[in-house]
Amino acid sequence: MKRIMSDKRKRILVICAGIAVATFFAFSSMSVRNSFNAYYFKIWKYARFYVYLPFVADQSPGVGPGNNPISVKDPDHFSFAVLGDTQEFYLQDSAGGFRKAVAQITKMKPDLVMTVGDLVQSCGSQRYCMNYKEWKNIARPILPITYEVVGNHDRIVGNVNDSQRSVADKAWQDYFNLPTNGPPGFDEFTYSFDAGNSHFVVLDSEKPKEHKIGADQLDWLEKDLSANTKDNTFVFYHEPAFPMSYKIGQSLDVFPKQRDALWTILDAHNVTAVFNGHEHIYSRQSIEADDFPGAKNIIDQFIIGNTDADEKASVNIGSNVDYYQKGHDFIMVEVNGKEIAVKLFSVDGDLVNTFTFSK
Repeated sequence: MKRIMSDKRKRILVICAGIAVATFFAFSSMSVRNSFNAYYFKIWKYARFYVYLPFVADQSPGVGPGNNPISVKDPDHFSFAVLGDTQEFYLQDSAGGFRKAVAQITKMKPDLVMTVGDLVQSCGSQRYCMNYKEWKNIARPILPITYEVVGNHDRIVGNVNDSQRSVADKAWQDYFNLPTNGPPGFDEFTYSFDAGNSHFVVLDSEKPKEHKIGADQLDWLEKDLSANTKDNTFVFYHEPAFPMSYKIGQSLDVFPKQRDALWTILDAHNVTAVFNGHEHIYSRQSIEADDFPGAKNIIDQFIIGNTDADEKASVNIGSNVDYYQKGHDFIMVEVNGKEIAVKLFSVDGDLVNTFTFSK
């Protein structure tokens, strides 16, 4: 313990010395001062990785639902929350969107919680992946009933190479405890489970390549949905098949052949709804034949992209979008038989919008 505290003290002294030197030069001349202002927050950003993160309390890797099914009291009447992208959170920020959303969800007491990816800002080295310690610390009240979905930021740091991807993938499996019934090579990334009268499917839109859900996952998905007998089917993955705004050309639409193959399977099995993140807005669109030629069913696509992520000053929204909202938020989904109510809440707990539909 003394050695650990000594290491921490040394780290703090190094960072403080660096800041002191930068401050001295900043106030010595205007030109250096401008440089200092530009780099000041970068100093603090890296300081938290160097000094703070190694000492953040962490839940054990086993915390999470794993392969244990979530039990609901009434199979036809239950609820689940969906958290959007949280990559800009800070553990020390008591007013952060992620922390506020967790507090509100805890009070609302859903039966389970889903995410849609981009939990952290980056993961590709052991130190960066320790962001998951902070994430789990904030999510602690809901962690045992939370199913994580991987996003592109959960797998990148700078110029990504195979070694960094391997580090990120191992960190994901070490920090979280998720179902392992997916295709080979996708344990805890691609999986499915049942809750009440509904079937939940999670896909990985980032592996082995961003913007693509490949044949190995699609083959598994077809078999999984063919065996499904539940009334409702909810599908989750990070990058939307039909982005609504500034992520057009940076989502599954980059590879239209694979995107179309995915949607053909979802349409053939008449899934109830699809939930995504990636775009830092909330949007809802009913995907039908006008959007996907040959579609036989209408599938509602919900993008919950910003629980605690950066917000674009302005966004251009496609004309087919049924509803959109900017701001930090999350949703609660209430299942009443085959009737589904999707309620959008601000992270402060204010009800913003309600949409009810059935299949």
